[in-house]
Amino acid sequence: MNAPLSPKARDAYRLWQLCFGDTDAFLSAYFSEVYRDDSTLIGYTASVATTHLQYLPVELSSGGERLPVSYVVAVCTHPDYAGRGLMKEELKTALSLSQERGDVASLLLPAEDWLFDYYTKAVGYAPIPVAVTTTSLEAVLSESDPECEGATLVEYLTAVERASKVPQLLHSPALWRVVTEDYPTIEGYVLREHRTAEGKINGALFYVEREDEVVVQAVYGSSAVREVLLQELSHSVKKVSYYLRPEGGRGVGEERRGMIRLLDPLRFLQHLATLHPDLRGAWAYSDELFPALDGLYTVEGGAVHRMPYPTSDAYPKCRTTAELFAQLGKSLGEELSYSLRLFFEAV
Repeated sequence: MNAPLSPKARDAYRLWQLCFGDTDAFLSAYFSEVYRDDSTLIGYTASVATTHLQYLPVELSSGGERLPVSYVVAVCTHPDYAGRGLMKEELKTALSLSQERGDVASLLLPAEDWLFDYYTKAVGYAPIPVAVTTTSLEAVLSESDPECEGATLVEYLTAVERASKVPQLLHSPALWRVVTEDYPTIEGYVLREHRTAEGKINGALFYVEREDEVVVQAVYGSSAVREVLLQELSHSVKKVSYYLRPEGGRGVGEERRGMIRLLDPLRFLQHLATLHPDLRGAWAYSDELFPALDGLYTVEGGAVHRMPYPTSDAYPKCRTTAELFAQLGKSLGEELSYSLRLFFEAV
């Protein structure tokens, strides 16, 4: 490790490794680059570290507009203390602290299907599309990125994400350093770069090779660069699957979902109204965890207002993030989605 860890960080490190089995190499890099005491919760039972999660400060980007959000990672309970309901209170605390920090929403990627129901019931997260799995190479080549170059892979990936207008969760340079250092060290995981004639990086390919299948987790670059990066895989005798961003992959494959939980609906709606000037509607929103957010939210002509919660039944009632997102989807004519990839998710 590059620097001594705080007592809290040491407990986080041990519990993370106990629950997930990650290597010292990965954890050393992560705790050196990304870990923050002030974005980590450790629960203790009789002086034993029993629960752990981190709520990383990141940004949600869409149309060039960015919102501060938290990304919740490594949610785990010591195996000897599982099933006691310890994590629910930690999740509530993390959401409260994220809100105090100024985060507009909290996002996460459940590691197993049953966790979608758990996070919904425990603290009100809502499922959203974060990727589409397809076997269509044509669809992948049509999903080109802005043309960017970087002297290093981290510089390129940071630049190309921020230049894109698509709805997505952004990596910090520190997150990219951990991802790019760890990815090729895992058995079957391959990371390739594409370079210009001058030696600058202008494309990248991340894929997982299995016994009977190749899964392209992410590819970055223009259509021409993508075609070069994917040329060898396109001739593979194995089945090749590709992860697309959700907004570009509708109708061409199977959706993969993550979760989002609103912490500041007024700022989120202001963000949407900026991106969609034609958005209009009025919704009676209430929040069991954060009753101070209750109110009538109206959007029209790019302006967003919050008024006292209505006493009449004239407006659609939204008691959760999921219900508000369903109403927004009706108004926009499409389901809200955000691309989340290469955030330590299972493949």
